[in-house]
Amino acid sequence: LNTFHSSGVAGSGAISQGLPRVEELLEARSPKGQAYMTEISGIVDIWEDGNMNIVQITPQQTEDGENANPIRYEIPNVAALAVSKNDVVRAGDRLTAGSLNLRGLMELKGVEETQRYIMNEILRIYAAQGQDIASKHLEIIVRQMFSRVQIENAGDSSFIIGDVVSKAAVVEENKILKAEGKKPAEFKQQLLGITKVSIFSDSFLSAASFQNTTSVLINAATSGRIDKLHGLKENVIIGRKIPVGTGARIHQEDSETVEEADFETETNDSSVEE
Repeated sequence: LNTFHSSGVAGSGAISQGLPRVEELLEARSPKGQAYMTEISGIVDIWEDGNMNIVQITPQQTEDGENANPIRYEIPNVAALAVSKNDVVRAGDRLTAGSLNLRGLMELKGVEETQRYIMNEILRIYAAQGQDIASKHLEIIVRQMFSRVQIENAGDSSFIIGDVVSKAAVVEENKILKAEGKKPAEFKQQLLGITKVSIFSDSFLSAASFQNTTSVLINAATSGRIDKLHGLKENVIIGRKIPVGTGARIHQEDSETVEEADFETETNDSSVEE
């Protein structure tokens, strides 16, 4: 059986550019002028049907020798095609000009490919304006967009099904559970815009300073949460040194040790002089 997909697609001229496009990427919104993506890998066939272009993707034979069903996409002929007849495409490849849907791309090509796409798009936009950006700054932001997961099966963990939590926290707890022979939690990777990531911050002080202050503080109080002050914003809020550079905890401890040693040395020197 053939599978058909059809919906309106704006021409390539409607693709948002510049800073609005950067905001669109960092907030993980559905893009304007969204491109069609193929859901399967295979060989392209194209023909016209009235005011539509029919793009059919025929999968190559599977390992067991069976032919999978082709998928057809009905694309308005005003959309510029990005493929030609007999091209070989992979799942997640672009069929038309336009911007890719980030969540769809993550489902089809995975996290790393989606992160690379976001990085390249933003760098391209700034490069077009003659601006160079060190990629390490963008990498920090993009990494945070993929820092949360949703719990699908809590197993023997302390998490609740449906919770959106830090991926690092889940991975760490799963290691402990596996070592104890218990059932680890199962989770699904989430892609969140930078605004939403701030709300799901591990620090309730940081989250409360951003949006929904009252509800964040009430939830933190009723659940007995403890803010360990690992981030920058929460330390700034309470007037402490931020935990980076010389303000890092390990450097502070080293500094205190050195000061104590200097004090003991001065004391001993004074005793010798007497």
